[in-house]
Order: sequence, then C-alpha cells, then structure tokens
Amino acid sequence: MNLVLFFLLILSVIISFKYFALKRQINHMSLQIDQVTCGKTEKMLDLSLADQDLELLAAKINRFFDCQRKSAAKALQHEEELKNSIANISHDLRTPLTVINGHLQILQKSRLLPDQKDRIETALRKTCRLRELIDVFYDLSILEADQTEPDWEDLNFSNLLIDFLADSAPLF
Repeated sequence: MNLVLFFLLILSVIISFKYFALKRQINHMSLQIDQVTCGKTEKMLDLSLADQDLELLAAKINRFFDCQRKSAAKALQHEEELKNSIANISHDLRTPLTVINGHLQILQKSRLLPDQKDRIETALRKTCRLRELIDVFYDLSILEADQTEPDWEDLNFSNLLIDFLADSAPLF
C-alpha cells in the first residue's frame, strides 16, 4: 500500500512538473506573440519546446506570421505601383489636353458662326476644367507618394482678404 502511494506521489509530482513546464512555455509563447503583433520584434517563435504539440503549434504560428508579412509587403508594393501609375497617367493626360486646348484656341480666333463660337467656348471651358482636375489629381498622387513634404508657412489672413477685395473691386 505504501508503495502504491509512493508511486502516486511521484506520478503527481511528475505530472505537476510537466504541467508547470507546459504552462511556462505557453506563457513564453504568448509573450513572443504579443511582441510580434505589436511590432516590437520580427523574430519568429522559439521552436525548441518540451512538448511536440506545442512545437507544432509554434511552427504553424510562424508560418502564419510569415504569410502576414508577405501579404503586407505585397500590399505596400501594390500601393506604391498604384501611386506611380496615377502620377504617370495624370502626367500623360496633360500633353494631349494641351494640344486640344491649343487647337480650340486657334479655332476660336478664326471666323466662325455664333453657334460655332459658343461650342468652341464651351469646349474650351471644359478643357480648362479637365486640366484643373488633372492637376489636382497629379498633385494628390505626388503628395500620397510621400515624395514631397508640404511647406508650412504663416499666413496673414487680413492681407489675403485685402488682396482678394482689391482684385475683385471691379466686380463689386
């Protein structure tokens, strides 16, 4: 009977030791996962664990983190390519628009019927508006690409208002 109790006591000590060792390793893995998800480290989880199932779990978590990193890198690359494409497209639209605008201005100076002049003026207004949109689109793509840093400066609102009123005086 004493021998059975002794074996049970040894068995419970071994199970307790194994339980606390597993618990310590799980806590350590949890700490490592927190550090990776918070961006404090890029290190993969330790795989030298006492339990084979924990090692397998850590390996799967490492594969998941690796996939996440690859996805993030691919998304950043795609975003950069998209910004460059936007900048190129808006830049490429300027040249033909300038040619169209030039031809419309030449037509406007020629002898036309009143109806034709109205149409040319409408087309010129629309090309000017399109040019403004393309310029805004291009400026936005440059700002989004982090190629330039806007310069902050102090403005005197009173002077701006006085200049605006002086420029607009004939309208009043």
